[in-house]
Amino acid sequence: MYGFIRAGLILLAGIGGAFAAEPTAETRRLAAEIPIADMHLHLIPDLTPDELRTRMDRNKVQWGGAVGRISPRAPAVELFRQALGDRYVVMAGQPDFTAIYYEGGAAALADPANATFKALLDSAEYGLKAGRIRGFGELIVNNRTSHPDQAFRRKFATDAPTLRALFEMANRHKGVIQIHMQPDDDSIAGLERMMAANPDVSVILSHCMVEASPSLVRQLMQKHPQLFCELSARSPPVIPARSPATYQNIFDGYSANSGWIALIESLADRFMVGSDLTHAGVSYDEIIGVIRTGLLPRLPPETMAKVAHGNAVRLFALK
Repeated sequence: MYGFIRAGLILLAGIGGAFAAEPTAETRRLAAEIPIADMHLHLIPDLTPDELRTRMDRNKVQWGGAVGRISPRAPAVELFRQALGDRYVVMAGQPDFTAIYYEGGAAALADPANATFKALLDSAEYGLKAGRIRGFGELIVNNRTSHPDQAFRRKFATDAPTLRALFEMANRHKGVIQIHMQPDDDSIAGLERMMAANPDVSVILSHCMVEASPSLVRQLMQKHPQLFCELSARSPPVIPARSPATYQNIFDGYSANSGWIALIESLADRFMVGSDLTHAGVSYDEIIGVIRTGLLPRLPPETMAKVAHGNAVRLFALK
């Protein structure tokens, strides 16, 4: 069913669809100044806590995180926690899943007996109880065509035993799981089973689910009140580094797709923004600038505030 919807409406996901209404002088002014919560802010190699704080301050990004270290060469999370305090939203699981994948492939990611996964469970239980982590993410479950490096692509079941264990733990602590997946029918069905079984878990779809049309996302969000979207990597300058066959623009620095804008306005409590900066060759300032000129000013002020930071503040109880 979802595959049929996706095939019929995929073109609506790109900028090639109808354009959203032009912003007003007032929404442009508000969009330039409003605080932002970057809910897809990776820690990358050579990025120091001081440099991250400087980038965030320069761009009026008050909070960031909600995904993990992109590489074991990135500085330790604790250094960023010390430097940024509650401004940095700490999640667990991403570097562990990356290590498991490189050691044993996709099959190992589904194995609850894997030693690295068992260690993750032990540490995460303490972290959630102590409030040192907010949940798990970015858990890359299905990026079978949506990563430029074929060696990093994988797919395993969204209701695999490992993911069931993480969902159950997050459910006990009312945590958050951010998940990267493509909208294959079996991936969606597995995620729906996980959400139905764990209603106290808030789920963020990384990149608003790569390849997904606004119609598909609307259908899922209306069915599952615990489901959220963050909009990273669906706009320049990040998107040129991705495969154009799988990452379609939702907005650029000058325009936005009217179907997506209508969806965001109709479910304004469920969307967030993010940067998805994964390497030093992309400008963080430019990423945030495109959000401020292409997306935010095309939203009514109340919706703009929710998408820019309000929904993240509520979801993660940010200070």
